[in-house]
Amino acid sequence: MKPRRQEEVQDAGASAPLLPRESSTDVFARGPRTTRDLGWLLAYVLVMGTALAGGCYGFYARNPNFADLISTDSVTNPASCPMATHSRKLLQDDPEPEPWRVDAFLSHYVGWTALALGGSLAIGLGFLALVRHSARTLVGTAIGLQIALPLAAALALVLQGAAVAAIGPLFLAGLAALVFFLWREQIELVTRLVGIAGHALLESPGLIAMALGLQLGWVLLVALPLLISGLAAYMNGHLVYNDARTDGGAATTGGECVGEQGDVVACCAWQPDAWVAPYLSLVGLAFVWSTMLVFSIKVFTVAGTVGQWYFAPVAASHSGAAPARTSSSRVLTSLRHALGPSLGTLCFGSAVLTLLQYLRASLEKARREAGNNILFAILAAVLRGIYALIEFLTKFAIYYAAITGDGLMAAGRGATDLLQRNFMDAFGVWWLPPMILQNCAFVAALAWGYATWCIGYYGAHWGQLGGSGLGSAALLTALSFVAGWAILSFFCSLLLNVVDAVFLCFALDRDAAACTRLEVHAVYTCLPTVGPVVENPAGDYAYGAPVHPGAPAPPPART
Repeated sequence: MKPRRQEEVQDAGASAPLLPRESSTDVFARGPRTTRDLGWLLAYVLVMGTALAGGCYGFYARNPNFADLISTDSVTNPASCPMATHSRKLLQDDPEPEPWRVDAFLSHYVGWTALALGGSLAIGLGFLALVRHSARTLVGTAIGLQIALPLAAALALVLQGAAVAAIGPLFLAGLAALVFFLWREQIELVTRLVGIAGHALLESPGLIAMALGLQLGWVLLVALPLLISGLAAYMNGHLVYNDARTDGGAATTGGECVGEQGDVVACCAWQPDAWVAPYLSLVGLAFVWSTMLVFSIKVFTVAGTVGQWYFAPVAASHSGAAPARTSSSRVLTSLRHALGPSLGTLCFGSAVLTLLQYLRASLEKARREAGNNILFAILAAVLRGIYALIEFLTKFAIYYAAITGDGLMAAGRGATDLLQRNFMDAFGVWWLPPMILQNCAFVAALAWGYATWCIGYYGAHWGQLGGSGLGSAALLTALSFVAGWAILSFFCSLLLNVVDAVFLCFALDRDAAACTRLEVHAVYTCLPTVGPVVENPAGDYAYGAPVHPGAPAPPPART
């Protein structure tokens, strides 16, 4: 069935009948797919292969005394780098550094560190359980915490006699309460969107294992090899005279190496070989590109899995046979597409995202150098908006390619055309759920960090750690906050990918005047420009007039 434009589907608050579930078209490309964008895959392999090959060469040709040469004893010894020397310096002495007592550290901190990390993981799993079973409770808890935490801080300040300082937290709490009250309709929409995403995630639990596996694969296959390659390359060089010195090479001890201000500086500096700097730039490119590629693979797999779930044949959707196996096969099918015929497309998309990262970094550097130049500030704001739009369209192009199997350019045109017809709805899905969920993750992590502070600072066992209880509590509080935020951000990112993918499936459905999943349409039609799904007396489904704020809600659609 050829998709119809929205203008043909809906006009003047009424719409043409939607195709019922039993006769909807399967938009997802389930058959064999054609390999796309092969040139970009070859380009990525060339960049990554060159980076790894350079690391192997760097390790083979490294200075064998690198560790000794960069030690404190070497860089503060004028004899290690006579003035104007360019030859490798091999030390005569082998200093014996004092060993680090890792056993002493672990004996004090391992239990509390395990508590911090275990609690962070438990919070993440609890977050996921709430998403799956009670999105309303999750959103309500997040909103309550964003109001309660400033109130708790204000109360603590009042109890300590700092009533004036409590005005700030009280103002923040009141402002948050007012904003959430004014946005209550949008928050209700977010609750329903998160609920649908949680249902889709519950139908495909393998997505969580897939995302965790990709993170682990990124660390083992990308981050560590490139880090080792860069370090091996950096070990190619020698000690040279420190140009910051002004003693003219007359120093005989480390304390006599002085700079322009008369302060003591390092006598020597490590100078890598000439090829190392451009090679490290290549390693940086390979690292960023690979990171964006892993992100694109995750996004693609999520979208493909959700697309298979959304457009599942009617018989399969009503069949109760082997649901777990069906869920796993959906994830594996999408992952095979991502690592197979669509890998070139993902290399292309990740290259665009990599370019955006470099452009943003260059823009930020230029902004700092420009200072308070108002014209440049305006230009920078415009460019940031353009970069964000390109990133948004690229991500949706990857979603579209996951469902249709198109190359990036064709998928980009299809996704852009689709989003143009659903602009306001796409905008609502773009900014509403991320704002609520990311705030939820931050506040929950902050609350967990504060709880760790209270347990640690007022607990009876902090004296066993050595040092002040305040410093120990601060250290593990920071660890708890960072770990909690990282875990919650991971789950939020996965959930937001599902929200976007379900929206794209809904937009494809609406574009084709179909209603593949009535329960999804019943939620997404709460977006600004679409009315509710209703069933006509003849049994056909159609979109009614949009429900405006203050208007009575339509009766629920009959299934």
